[in-house]
Amino acid sequence: MGWKRWQTRHLSHNIWALEPDPAFFPLAQSCQRSIIPVTMVIRRALILLVALACSCAQTRSASPAMPHELRTVLSAEQAATLAAKLANDECERLYKRRPFVPEQYEVRFADGLYHWGHLDVGAPAGLSAEVWFKPDGSDPHVNVWFSTDAVQR
Repeated sequence: MGWKRWQTRHLSHNIWALEPDPAFFPLAQSCQRSIIPVTMVIRRALILLVALACSCAQTRSASPAMPHELRTVLSAEQAATLAAKLANDECERLYKRRPFVPEQYEVRFADGLYHWGHLDVGAPAGLSAEVWFKPDGSDPHVNVWFSTDAVQR
């Protein structure tokens, strides 16, 4: 047949393997017999795969547009300017107007967020806005309202 069957014990695992018969394969005499248990190879491959998957998952979830360490916290003036711009963008989309200025509302920092504006039924032209976002300006939320005293039938 050209193959000899032999058994070895490695790390308390019984391993059966086939070895080339030197009489049948003359070059096999120079080859050294080395056996790596299949379970060890599979275990190492799985560990490598899991480690790679975890590092990829961490990289994906921890890679926003700008790394957290490099983001800058906005000043109150910058936050008011950004809030007015966001409110004007939304108001223009809804009502084709840009009535908001940064000084219109006081900017507040509460619960880890900047807040600007509120529902103001007596606002000029009936338009009011509420904006909030993270200290670096990310994750903005904008509400724009139009208030009127006109009775609709």
